[in-house]
Amino acid sequence: MACDGRIASAIREEVKNGSADFSFPEFNQRDVADTVSRLANEFGLPETYTDYSNNVIISFPHAKR
Repeated sequence: MACDGRIASAIREEVKNGSADFSFPEFNQRDVADTVSRLANEFGLPETYTDYSNNVIISFPHAKR
């Protein structure tokens, strides 16, 4: 697993800002998926899926209003 500190910081910032769905196409998508998996417990088990452009989408269904 390639947990990336830059990706982890970006995820934390999105969560802090209250984002429910987001992606980071500027990063290696395998690293994004690995980082989300590593941080899953910290953020309440987000869902992840891949969009049509092969970007990993990080989703927090419980954050949606």
